[in-house]
Amino acid sequence: MVSKPAILLPLLLILAWWLHDSLAYVRTSHDGVGLFWPDSAATLNLRLGCPPNGSLSEWGPCWDDAAEDAAQQWNVTGANFTFRLQSPSQPANPSCDTTDSVNTVVWADTQCGEAFGATTLAVTQNWFRSTGELIDSDVLFNTAHSWSTYAGPQRPGVIDLHRVALHEFGHVLGLGHPDEHGQFVNAIMNSKADDIDRLQADDIAGIRAIYGSGDTGVRDDHGDSRQEATNIRIPSDTQGTLERAGDEDYFRLSVPRSGTLTVETTGSTDTSGILYTADGFFLDFDFDSGSGDNFRIVHQASAGTYYVEVSGFLTTGPYILRVSFSADDGGGGGNRGFLENPQPNAFKSGVGLISGWVCEAQRVEVDINGSRMTAVYGTEREDTRSQCGDADNGFVTLFNWNRLGNGRHTARLLVDGKELSRSTFQVTTFGQEFVRGASGTYRLQNFPYPGTTTVIEWEESTQNFVIREVR
Repeated sequence: MVSKPAILLPLLLILAWWLHDSLAYVRTSHDGVGLFWPDSAATLNLRLGCPPNGSLSEWGPCWDDAAEDAAQQWNVTGANFTFRLQSPSQPANPSCDTTDSVNTVVWADTQCGEAFGATTLAVTQNWFRSTGELIDSDVLFNTAHSWSTYAGPQRPGVIDLHRVALHEFGHVLGLGHPDEHGQFVNAIMNSKADDIDRLQADDIAGIRAIYGSGDTGVRDDHGDSRQEATNIRIPSDTQGTLERAGDEDYFRLSVPRSGTLTVETTGSTDTSGILYTADGFFLDFDFDSGSGDNFRIVHQASAGTYYVEVSGFLTTGPYILRVSFSADDGGGGGNRGFLENPQPNAFKSGVGLISGWVCEAQRVEVDINGSRMTAVYGTEREDTRSQCGDADNGFVTLFNWNRLGNGRHTARLLVDGKELSRSTFQVTTFGQEFVRGASGTYRLQNFPYPGTTTVIEWEESTQNFVIREVR
């Protein structure tokens, strides 16, 4: 622990997870006083951004999506505590010599100028008063490691940001390491990394012990799982409310025949939506294609049962779930497919590919801002065999993203003239469609691994940088 003068005392909680072959949670304390948030709430300023390829996992395309979900997991433990989201996020540096009272979550290559330990994955810095009241908490993820997001057992050489964020946000709440206090329990809060990737009973008992739990008098209007989903009809408007941050409302609907299924919300609550098959297979996701901050999913569906999950970006409030359906003229077998590139909320520049897969089609087109282009269809995609029954389902087309200009744009996948999926993404340019005569070579130190130098060079034909050398 590092001491500072005056009433604010910084406590640095360093997580150093490393690989290794009953309820006993530990509460972080100073001079015997446990740390806690006085209002039973903390607002996170997520500044992790997105990876260059804009694609991660089930939590979304960006690092901030995984961090947000980790915060939501703590929100749904039944404790009287709520993580909120700073929206939009604001530029901020971790508090070092004095607090800025902004709970910032960022990448860092040092801890306030001091080198990270070789095994340190992340650091949580808590600022608090002598009474134990927390006033500032910053989380720093060590850029020296190779990061990704995934569920299940650990993978050699790559760290799962989602489970590390779960752990660090436990420190933000005021929890410590049980295994460093003679306790032997399954817990995400243990200091040594293992295959645990979700909150455990010990973790939940810890947050409830600090902030209390129990019935708050607010009843959930719709179930939190597919098993508890509310049955709805087509077409219909269904009233719903996200009663707490992290609330997830599930709905079940039956599509009578093949056609275009549209599910969306209306209202002032910021929502996101996911469409699943009857067995829980992910079909589509959206968070801002509807009006205002509402989601809108348009999917070419075959006859069968589907589930819709409605959630918020750490927000609460009412919404209306609107479902509509337009049957195909021929009543055929329906279709499945997905626009994989660009991913939702991806960053694009230069010349790249628009790609994805469709099970059956005579014509595959991509519409961007009202302008259509025909894609080459029928390339081998063995990973789609389980969904389509064959593998010749890939589509691709080359596109210069710079043509769109700076800002947000929406791409729609059209199969035989009908929309199957869509994606909203961000384009950044140098102010022109094609830059000519530019050149440049740059060295990236410690990327993608510690001690590695990657040399990148401007390539005019792709209007982007390419890897020239790694040493």
